[in-house]
Amino acid sequence: MNVGALLRDLRNEGRAEEALLALGDLVLLAEVDAIRQSFDETVGEYVGAAVQRFANTASDDDWLLLMTRLERADDHAAVCLGEMLRWAIRTDMSQAQTAHNACGCAGKGEGFNDRAA
Repeated sequence: MNVGALLRDLRNEGRAEEALLALGDLVLLAEVDAIRQSFDETVGEYVGAAVQRFANTASDDDWLLLMTRLERADDHAAVCLGEMLRWAIRTDMSQAQTAHNACGCAGKGEGFNDRAA
């Protein structure tokens, strides 16, 4: 599958989930599954939204890193999806941590920090 077709297909929730599963990256699958729950989204919804967020808000440095990785890749679609998802997970975790730090619960509230404690 080429990158353009992949990105078009991610608008469909079922296809987005299939694309993630096709990567065969169990760690990434587990990370997506864990974080999508905090947004009350299905896997397909999270994947589609994550790629859209990357396209709309990733920095020039993030795009440069993606382009560099694509340059060296055999499967451009898989690398593109994987990198965009990893970026989204990092971004979402960072935002959740910032919100958690500001909530004043001293680490006793629900959220991502609970799993790490």
